[in-house]
Amino acid sequence: MSILSKLIFVTAFFGVAGWAQANVAEGLFQQPRNVSEALDQDRQYSLPLGKVRFDRSIGRDVPARVKRLKGEFKSVLWELSGAESLNEAQTRVDNLTQEPQFEQLYSCKGRDCGESFAWANSVFRQPNLYGNDRNQNLWVVRDKGAQRYHVYYLVERPNRRIYFYEESLSVPDLMLDEARFKDMLGHQGFVIIGEAVIDGGKPDIKPLVDKLSPYIGLKGGKQLVVHRHGPALNVDIASPLKAALQAAGFSIEVVDVGNSAPRSEAPGDAWIEWVDPVWNP
Repeated sequence: MSILSKLIFVTAFFGVAGWAQANVAEGLFQQPRNVSEALDQDRQYSLPLGKVRFDRSIGRDVPARVKRLKGEFKSVLWELSGAESLNEAQTRVDNLTQEPQFEQLYSCKGRDCGESFAWANSVFRQPNLYGNDRNQNLWVVRDKGAQRYHVYYLVERPNRRIYFYEESLSVPDLMLDEARFKDMLGHQGFVIIGEAVIDGGKPDIKPLVDKLSPYIGLKGGKQLVVHRHGPALNVDIASPLKAALQAAGFSIEVVDVGNSAPRSEAPGDAWIEWVDPVWNP
């Protein structure tokens, strides 16, 4: 059974919905001890995507880069039982984050992460996580096809105790009806339809066409814009999207802009927007 399969079993066993609620440590390690946990249904969150360092402008330690999000937050601090060494624990988390269901956003090891003291006290606010800078590991991943983000921090303290900390944030999907769709289009000129999930080098187009279907008949200017960043720049999304729309009997222009129009709220490396080309602010 793969690590991911074990985690799915743990999630199902405890009756928890969604990855944002899964206790990863229970699927990875032998009898970890739950030290503390927190839950916030509506958290303004900064996802760490860089080495921690001191920011003179605000007078405290922060990650060099963050992505600001809002959603359901959960964190759990675990003390490992001692059945696994630090290297063994690190390998297990490495294997987990390399599962194909996850997109790796950032990782670091040892002093490349910055000071453990800063991660423990300024970023995570968990003093138990203060360990040797050389014995720390950080992983940041996202569930492919969903705005669910996970941060894992593993550290060994000078007393040889090993702690594993997990944070998860789930951004709820935007629920649209026709009135809301029209309102957003009129207010900002575009609506993000969703991420184009890439699997095996090919985009999964059907979920996007399904999301588009209720709005194809709307009057007014309409254009679908394909955005691609990072690895998605090597994947053709526009052509299969055009073919799928044509097969469904939909007539709408598709334009690929590559990475020329980034958005902070982008759901992934590739996504589709419905745009009103004649919109005026």
